[in-house]
Amino acid sequence: MSNPARALARRRRLPTGGALGVDVPRVLDVVGDGVVLMDADGTIVCWNAAAARLTGVRASEAIGRPCREVLDVAADVCERLVGDGAAMRRIGLIHRDGDGSEVRGELRGERVGDTIVLVVRDATAAAAIDQIKADFIATASHELRTPVTSIFGAAATLGRRLRLRGEDLELLSSLEAEAGRLWEVVERLLAAHTARLRELRLHLEPVDAVAICRAAQQLTIASEHGCRLELESENPTCPTLAEPHALHRAVCALLDNAVKYAGPDGQIRLSVVREEPRVRICVEDDGIGLEPAWRERVFEPFVRVDPDMSHGIGGIGLSLFVVHEQVEQMGGEVRVGEAPAGGCAFTLDLAAAPFESLAA
Repeated sequence: MSNPARALARRRRLPTGGALGVDVPRVLDVVGDGVVLMDADGTIVCWNAAAARLTGVRASEAIGRPCREVLDVAADVCERLVGDGAAMRRIGLIHRDGDGSEVRGELRGERVGDTIVLVVRDATAAAAIDQIKADFIATASHELRTPVTSIFGAAATLGRRLRLRGEDLELLSSLEAEAGRLWEVVERLLAAHTARLRELRLHLEPVDAVAICRAAQQLTIASEHGCRLELESENPTCPTLAEPHALHRAVCALLDNAVKYAGPDGQIRLSVVREEPRVRICVEDDGIGLEPAWRERVFEPFVRVDPDMSHGIGGIGLSLFVVHEQVEQMGGEVRVGEAPAGGCAFTLDLAAAPFESLAA
């Protein structure tokens, strides 16, 4: 039996909802989001009306074919779902209308038993807003960089030339410190702009995840905030495929985020676990936690869980966005859930490398 024939036969065998007698394909046709059901191999067995509208592909043209062939933007999502069943999310171009206008979709996938479910939501308006944000990031970072550099440099030079004391010295020190903070904001804007465009080509190599986490631990300012930071690993070394500087920055950013939300006397746990074929780095805190509705939005640019700063937590909402973009460029995945202590647990997964690769 050919793939299309098998898919059509499978469609006829879709569950009817038990005592309710529901025809699943017909029910899915009234859902506003595109819903695609696939078998364990990624072959499409159900393609609802919204999926046809958003993609421009009729159900008769999709059912029986591998999803990665029908929907290019879903190729990597489907590969992961067929491989290990991990839930994924991606936004990308899914269709061009007859007038050439773009339709962008947000794709979410999850494996349920032997069935792979892919949900496609119209994200055209959201993508347009993201472009406005990106333009702002690019303009603000480049326009601010020169004057901030001049202010910071002038303050440092005055500090070396003048023998100030008392209040004058305090004012100059404050000027230099605040200029340094503003410089860090500009650097984050530039990093976010580069990450969004994916202009930085990351060269992956075998690196020791434990060593990188230990270095990040030493740089973290947890002790200044009264937090306790512990590093745990089953092995003294744990090779993974990554760009060492990008991975170090990602771990530092996750630790700094944990410090902000754990608060004084908080406890942070940094762990490295090898779960073939992946290496998992996890940062857990016992802070204020994160509502489920925010767990995917925290990786978007300029998103702050505490926008009114009611907890006194600063930041412009770019660090986690940069982490997400760079981890994806390294072929990995970062996600957030609830920590055992009630705070947040950020998990970073990367491909494992052979142990002997570190000795090479």
